[in-house]
Amino acid sequence: MGGIYLFSLSGIPVSVSLWYFVLIGYFAYGSGAARGLLWGLCVTVSILVHELGHAVVARHYRLSPQIMLHGWGGLCAHDRAERDRHDVFILAAGPVAGLVFGALLWIAREVIVAIDPTLLVATEPLRLTFFYMLYINLFWSLINLVPLWPLDGGQLFRIGMLKVFDSPARAERATHVVGLALGVAAIAIAQGVYGSVFLTILAAFITWENVQRMSSTSATGPIRRQSKFARSLLDDAEQALAGGDFREAARLCYQIRADTSVSGAGLDKMWAILAVALEAQGENDDAADYAQRAPPKLLDELRKKALPARGGG
Repeated sequence: MGGIYLFSLSGIPVSVSLWYFVLIGYFAYGSGAARGLLWGLCVTVSILVHELGHAVVARHYRLSPQIMLHGWGGLCAHDRAERDRHDVFILAAGPVAGLVFGALLWIAREVIVAIDPTLLVATEPLRLTFFYMLYINLFWSLINLVPLWPLDGGQLFRIGMLKVFDSPARAERATHVVGLALGVAAIAIAQGVYGSVFLTILAAFITWENVQRMSSTSATGPIRRQSKFARSLLDDAEQALAGGDFREAARLCYQIRADTSVSGAGLDKMWAILAVALEAQGENDDAADYAQRAPPKLLDELRKKALPARGGG
């Protein structure tokens, strides 16, 4: 992933780009050293919480996540998810983690106020820490859900557009037309309301990325469509399984895995065929791994189909 390795959080590696230190330096320069560094610390903790939300769900799906702190904030990189709903859960987990963390901070602040109403007023660093952390984790987590590519909300919006439109090209265009409109609005707000150079540059960068994507012929994310070729291979694999040719059934499934356009339902059947075929060949460890990914009902059906060929019943 690049960058300088820092540490691991629950087995998830975290690294930092040199540009992140430039960002922290900008905060310190613009707000004064003490407040700027405190803001930078709050931003860093909040980014880690957000990216860890993505990473924990990605790890659940065995996608080898990695976290990077960079000049624009944070990034959680991982292997490609097998299904759209996995992408949805991974994308949503970041903002949800921030909102939950913000809610816990709000409760903690209220408890402190209830115990000693003067403590936050008298202790400026503590008061600012709560203010910064609540602002970042509550307000910016909600902003992150706006359907503006490449924010998490924009990526979720794109998945929705792929369900609405038959043509992936139309879904891509709809995603980035909306992203362009919202990006222009973000520039106006960043400059007119906040007067922030950093936010204005960030909004302009996001807007320009949407402009580029509108004229690009490449997709901005995975498009999962089940091709006729994949369906044909899947039918052949099922027939081979029922006919007792377990080695051929497994070979065809491995070939299907190389076809990135297989659908979610196709993946379910592929994992089930692989599990049953490998069970029949005595490769129990791999079979158990694939069986965990397949629907139990489908597994039972295919095992019954393969049972006569295995010498049972």
